[in-house]
Amino acid sequence: MTLTDSTRSMLAWLRTTPTDAPDALDASCPLLVLERTRLSEDETGHVADLVRRFDPVTALDVGVEITRVLDALPHPEDVAQVLALVSARP
Repeated sequence: MTLTDSTRSMLAWLRTTPTDAPDALDASCPLLVLERTRLSEDETGHVADLVRRFDPVTALDVGVEITRVLDALPHPEDVAQVLALVSARP
C-alpha cells in the first residue's frame, strides 16, 4: 500500500506521541481509511472489459463499474486509465 504525503505527515505527527501513551500505535490505524482505493492492473482490465458493452463508453459508465468493483467512489485518474485502455483496445 502506498501512502500519500499528507498521510505520511499525519503519521509522523502521531508518532511524536510519547511511546508510553497506551494507544500511541492504535491512533494511526484510522488514518488508513483516508487513503484512497486504487484500481489494480487486473481490476483496470476487468472494468475495461465490463464497460466495452456500452457504445459509446462514457466516464459515467466507467465510474459506475469502478464503484461496483471497489465498493468505493471512483477516482478521476482510475476513470481516465480505464477509458484509455478501452480506446486502446477496441
